Amino acid sequence: MAINLKSKYRYKLFCESRMHLSIYTPPKTFLQIIKQIKTKIKGRRISEQIDKFYPIAPDVKYVITKYFGIKEKKCEISSLAVDTDLFSPDIKTEEVCQIRNKMGYKDDDIVCLYTGRFTESKGPLILAKAVEYLQLNGHAKFKGLFVGQGDFDYQDNIKKTKGCTIHPFVEVNKLSKFYQSCDIGIWPLQESTSQLDAAACGMPIIINEKVEDNLRTDGNGLRYKDRDYKDLASKLLLLEDKKKRIELGLIGSKKVHDYYSWNYLARKKIADFSIEYDR
Repeated sequence: MAINLKSKYRYKLFCESRMHLSIYTPPKTFLQIIKQIKTKIKGRRISEQIDKFYPIAPDVKYVITKYFGIKEKKCEISSLAVDTDLFSPDIKTEEVCQIRNKMGYKDDDIVCLYTGRFTESKGPLILAKAVEYLQLNGHAKFKGLFVGQGDFDYQDNIKKTKGCTIHPFVEVNKLSKFYQSCDIGIWPLQESTSQLDAAACGMPIIINEKVEDNLRTDGNGLRYKDRDYKDLASKLLLLEDKKKRIELGLIGSKKVHDYYSWNYLARKKIADFSIEYDR
C-alpha cells in the first residue's frame, strides 16, 4: 500500500530489516529455490520505489541483497539504537549493590550474566555448562545469572547446573541495574540488542564467533567457538582479571555512546531524510 500511494502523494519511503543469517534459512529444495527466485524478482521491483533500506547488521544486508533482491546501493547498515541515558556505566548506586547482595554474590565473585529468552535458539544453557565446567575445575568464583523466561524444560536444565541461578523477567527500565551489578555479559548464539545495552553499562561481552557485526566486540569483548562450552569457559578465564574487565568495559560504553546511541543514530536518520535520492 505504501508503495502504491508513493507516486500520488510524493513522499519518501524508508525501510528497515532485521533478518539475521542466524534466523534465516536459505532455500534448499527445488521448490524453495523457485519460490526464492520469485521473491527476489519482486524485491527488485519493490526496491526501485524505496529511497533507502536500513539493514541493522552486515549479515542482514547480505540476506536482503542476496535473497530478497534489494539493491545494494539502496542499503546503509544502521544498528538498533541504545538509550544511553538509561544504560550507562556502573555508578555503584545502593540499588546496584543490593541486587548483588540479594543474589548472594561476594565482592570477588565473577558474575556471568545472560538476559533474554531461555530457548535452544538463544543457547543460554551453553553458558550454564561453561560456568559449571569452571566450577568443577577449581574456579568457584565464576557464577552464572540468567534473567528472563522461556521453555520450562530448558530452564530446568539451567537450574540443574552448578553455580547458576535464574531470576525472573525484569522490565527494561530496571534491567540496567543488573548489567551494572554483574561482571561479564554473555549471549551464546544469536544477536541481541541486550549485547549493546550491556556494553553501554560498561560490561565486557562475549558472543558467538558467527555473529557478523564485528564492531560489537572490537576492543570490548571476546568471541568463542560456536556451541563449544569449554571454549566459552576458556574465554571467561581470560576475563578473570578485574582490571581487564574494567578496561574493556570503558571501551565498550564509549563505543556504544558514540556509535549506537539514540541521539547519534537519530541525527543520522534526520540527515538521510533530507537528502534527495536517485531512483
